[in-house]
Amino acid sequence: MGRTETGVHSPEQMICQRRTAALRDKSSLNAMSVYAQLCIGFSLYLYGQVSTPGYLSALLMMPVLLLLFLPSWFLARRKRPGLSVTASAAGERGAKLFFLCFFLVHLLDAQLAFFTLCAVVRDVMPDFERAAAALAAALFCALGGGEDEGLNRLSRPLKRVVGALLLYCAVIAVPHGSAAHFFPLLGFGPASVLRGTLWMSGGLASVVWPLLNREDTEPPQRFFFTLRAPLLALGLGVITYAASVWLMPVYVMQRPESLGWRMLLLVHMTPSVPAWSMEVIGLMLLLLAASTYSTTQAARALSQFGGKQKTPRFLTAVLLFLLVPACVIDPDNVQKMLTAAAPLRAAGSFILLGLLCLCSLIRKKKKADRGDLV
Repeated sequence: MGRTETGVHSPEQMICQRRTAALRDKSSLNAMSVYAQLCIGFSLYLYGQVSTPGYLSALLMMPVLLLLFLPSWFLARRKRPGLSVTASAAGERGAKLFFLCFFLVHLLDAQLAFFTLCAVVRDVMPDFERAAAALAAALFCALGGGEDEGLNRLSRPLKRVVGALLLYCAVIAVPHGSAAHFFPLLGFGPASVLRGTLWMSGGLASVVWPLLNREDTEPPQRFFFTLRAPLLALGLGVITYAASVWLMPVYVMQRPESLGWRMLLLVHMTPSVPAWSMEVIGLMLLLLAASTYSTTQAARALSQFGGKQKTPRFLTAVLLFLLVPACVIDPDNVQKMLTAAAPLRAAGSFILLGLLCLCSLIRKKKKADRGDLV
C-alpha cells in the first residue's frame, strides 16, 4: 500500500506553515493593490503625459521602491512584542499622529481605486445611473471588507483568476501591435520620463503596509521573501505598459479619452469580443479588491488612532460609502484633484517613515542612556 508523506511532524510545524501561508496571502493582496495603483497611474498620467516611453518611467521606480521598503524593513525588525510597529518606534502616544497620517494615505489609495472602478463601469455601461453604480459597488465592497484574514485568503484564488483573464487579453493583443510603436525611444525627452517616474512613485506607497502591520504571530520574514511581492507587482506593471505601447503609436496614447476607456485600452485596440469581456471582468475584480483592501487598511489605521486594536466592521462600510460622492458629484474636477494629489503619497510616506526611524533611534538611545545610569 502507498504511504502518505508530509513535512509536518508536530503541531508547532503545522502552525508555522499556516502562519507562513497567511503571510504569503497578505503579501499577495498587497501586491494586487500595488499593481492596481500602477495601472490607475498609467491611465491618469503616463499615457497622456509621457506616452510611449512610460515603461521606462515604471522601470526607474525601482529606487523609489527600495527607498520606501528599506526604512519599513528597519522598523519592522525593531518591533516590540505586544505593540504595533508604529507604536514600537514612536511610543503609544506619539504613534497616534502617525496613524492619522497613514489613514489619509490609505484613504487616498481607496478613493483612487474606487473612482477608477466607477469610471470603468461608466465606460462599459454608459446608460446606467452613475449614483446607483457607485452605491452598488460600495455595498459590494462593504459586504466583503472589514476582516483582514478573510480578504487575505481571498487573494489566493483571486490573483489566479485576474492573472489568467488579463494574460488572455495580452496574448490576443499580440498580433495587432508593432515594435515601431516603441520609437522614438525617449518620446518627448528624458525630462518627461523622469517626471513620469516621480508622479508614478505615489502608486508604490502601499508597499510598506505589510511590514508596518506586522503581527506578533507572524513567523520571521526574510528580506528577499518580503521584497518579492512588490517587485513582482512592479514587474507586471512594466509588462502591462509595454503591451500597451506594442499596440498603440504615440498619437493614440495621447487622445483625450476618459479614464475608463484608458483602463480598457488593451482591448480597445483588438477586435476580440471575448477579450473585451475578460478584460472588463479582470479589471472589475482587481479594482474591487484594491478598493476594499485600501479602505480596510484606512479603517484599521483610524481604529489604532482611536486606541482600538480591533477594527469595527461598520467603520470599513462607512468609509466605503464616503468614497461615493466623489464619483457622482462633478467627477471631472475630482479627477483633476486626484491627479494632482496622487504623487504626494510617496513623498508623504517616505517622510513619515523617516520620522519613525528617527523616533526609533532616539528612543533606543534614551533607553541605553538610562541603562548606563543604572
